[in-house]
Amino acid sequence: MALNNSVIGGQLAINNINNQVIIVQLLILMFLCINLLLITTFFMKDIFYTTMRYILFAIALLSDSLFLLITNVLLILSYFSFTIQVWLCVIIYIVLSVYTFVTPVTLTAMTLERYVAICVPLRHAELCRTQRALHFILIIHGLSSVPCIVILSIFFASAITSFYTQSRICAVEMFIFHRWQSHMRTASI
Repeated sequence: MALNNSVIGGQLAINNINNQVIIVQLLILMFLCINLLLITTFFMKDIFYTTMRYILFAIALLSDSLFLLITNVLLILSYFSFTIQVWLCVIIYIVLSVYTFVTPVTLTAMTLERYVAICVPLRHAELCRTQRALHFILIIHGLSSVPCIVILSIFFASAITSFYTQSRICAVEMFIFHRWQSHMRTASI
C-alpha cells in the first residue's frame, strides 16, 4: 500500500533512520562490552601481559575499541548535523587514520611472532621478550601513520589558514580540495 502524503512518507523515513541509529548504538555497545571483558581478562593473569602474542592481541582490542568509539561519536554528530571546527576534525582524523591501520599491522606482527615460535623455537624467548613488545608497538604505530602523514601533508599544503577555524560537519571529504587528492587517498587505503 503506497502513501501519497509526503509528510507521512518523510516521517516514516525519519523513524527508519532513528531505528537504524538505535540498532547501531546497541551493536556498538555490545562490541565494546565484549572488548572490555577481553581487556579486563588480559590484566587478570601475569601470563597474558608478559607474553608478546597476548600483548599484541590487547593492542588490537584497544585500537579496535578506540576506533569504534570515535567513529560512533562521529556518526552521532553527523546524524544530528552537529558541526565542529576543522582543526578538531583534523585531530580526530589523525587518530582514526592511524588506528585504521594499527589492527591489520598488529595482526601481521602476531603472525610474525607465531612464525618465530614455530620455525625458530630456540630463539623465540630471546626474540619475543616483553621488552621487545614495546618496540613492536612503536613500529606498528609508526608504519600505521605513514598513510596519514601523506594525506595530511597534501591537505596542509592545500588548505588556507582560515579554513581551520570554520565549523563543518566532520567528514573525510573536507580534506579533499582537488580531484587528484581523492585518487591519492583511495590509493593509500
